Amino acid sequence: MWVVAWFVTRLISFLLITSIGGKLLSPEWWSFFASLCVVFSVHNRLTDPEFKTITFLWLAWLRFMAPLIFVIQEAQLFGVGLAAAMTYVSFRLLGYLDGKGLLKMPSRKNSNFRLFFFIMPLIATLIMWYYEGARGFITLIFYYAVVSALGTFIVLIRSFNANKG
Repeated sequence: MWVVAWFVTRLISFLLITSIGGKLLSPEWWSFFASLCVVFSVHNRLTDPEFKTITFLWLAWLRFMAPLIFVIQEAQLFGVGLAAAMTYVSFRLLGYLDGKGLLKMPSRKNSNFRLFFFIMPLIATLIMWYYEGARGFITLIFYYAVVSALGTFIVLIRSFNANKG
């Protein structure tokens, strides 16, 4: 019964947002969420964990883009989608692979790995800096780099304080 209530609540919320947002007749809206539903259905029907990693990759990207795709400038859409795939989605994929026992990267969980992972894309911002359509890409890459650096700094401070006391 809870599952039905959860599903109905989410469906009603989605339809309300669709209606309030004026998207009832938007083919872009419906095709985006139809593709999300298709990928989600395929993911839930697959049994091979290696195939599920492919659908997980697309689910993570679609879920990231869902709240953004209809509100950011169209000119920034490609850059934001690319940055999301390079950072958020690929990092989530590593966690998914690890959780399924398909990944052997023991240092993946330490703060230095995370920092390096999210700092490396800054190199791409040097290339993209001069392109007007890359502002979304650059902003998202900088956001993840700063959050990762702050997280690493907090871990270092905690470690220092723990060793001190």
